[in-house]
Amino acid sequence: MSQQFNHTFVLPVERALYRDVASSYTGAGKIIDAGCFAGGTTTALCEGIHGHFERPPIVAIDRFIVADAYVAAHFAASGVDLRMGESFLPVFLSNISAHVGLVEVRAGDVFAVSRVEDPIEIVSIDIAKTPSINSFLLMHWFPRLIPGVATLLHQDFHAPSQPWVAASMAALAPYFTVFEAKIGETAAFRLERSIAPTALQAAVTLDWRSKDGLKSLELMHEILGAPSNRSVSIMIAKCLKHHGRVADARRIVEALFQSGGFEDDPKWKQWLGMAAATLHPSILSSKQFAAEIYDEDGRFRLGHW
Repeated sequence: MSQQFNHTFVLPVERALYRDVASSYTGAGKIIDAGCFAGGTTTALCEGIHGHFERPPIVAIDRFIVADAYVAAHFAASGVDLRMGESFLPVFLSNISAHVGLVEVRAGDVFAVSRVEDPIEIVSIDIAKTPSINSFLLMHWFPRLIPGVATLLHQDFHAPSQPWVAASMAALAPYFTVFEAKIGETAAFRLERSIAPTALQAAVTLDWRSKDGLKSLELMHEILGAPSNRSVSIMIAKCLKHHGRVADARRIVEALFQSGGFEDDPKWKQWLGMAAATLHPSILSSKQFAAEIYDEDGRFRLGHW
């Protein structure tokens, strides 16, 4: 089993999920690893699949460019000298070297390199960073998912900064089942039946800030159940703020503070700190623990030094 995944953001439990999903791979369609970064998910998928293939079954897609300060800081902390604007493709290729025959590597912008002609059996998405990219993937990849077979791994599903992912998946709830509500930041789904074109179009055009978007987020909150739906609670609070319902949004933040759960989820403290800073800043001055969250996790991303 590969151990060269020290330059990735993927948790060991998420890698285990990817290996488990890949172990059921039938070869009926492609495996897409979109936003593969330095290869943590790609190597896990490679370790899970079995058999011999005429063509590489996995398509790994990424810009492979250090374009964000936190990525540069991550590599620096790992002892890798990569600067803004430089490529980390050599790191990825090194990490997948034991599995190179299983992977077709596509380096570039998703809009330029993401064409897939084959059916899709497994897709991992870690590139839906904007509503437009999310809509693009829905429109171009979801029709190729194999009904009754395809597995969807949404790696940023629980990130409150990307509520359009949860909203669009709620719009497609009649077609997917959740088989892992939350592992790290990932939620895993299986496609049970073909998606009706009208339903797909509704998901593509859904604005998470609209009334329908709010309904979708509330539906996903219900589908996931507690405690896996805590991050969706933050998304709902953000949507409520857009609708001018600031008091309702702040009540959600207050309830989340009271619910605790900081010890069992390494990202939850950061997410809640950011929610407090943006939705309920007064709570930061009135609660010592909230202030600690802000100091430890919110300060760098907000630029308050």
